[in-house]
Amino acid sequence: MAEKDREILGFACFDVVRNKKGLFGPMGTSITKRTQGIGNALLHYCLNEMKEIGYEYAIIGEAGPIEFYEKSCNAVIIPKT
Repeated sequence: MAEKDREILGFACFDVVRNKKGLFGPMGTSITKRTQGIGNALLHYCLNEMKEIGYEYAIIGEAGPIEFYEKSCNAVIIPKT
């Protein structure tokens, strides 16, 4: 969680939705702070933590906006089968 002067600026987590390992999210950033790089920092913090504990890849479930993830970490869409 990113916090400044006791104001929550954003949050990010992994391995919490449906007990799925390797699933990133949810993540959110304060609407008024969305262009300041907070989401990018939180995303990369979590992805680095996942890498450190041994994950080879991460799934970003129900992502939006997709363009943010494509730009921030070269995420690609996995087509539904």
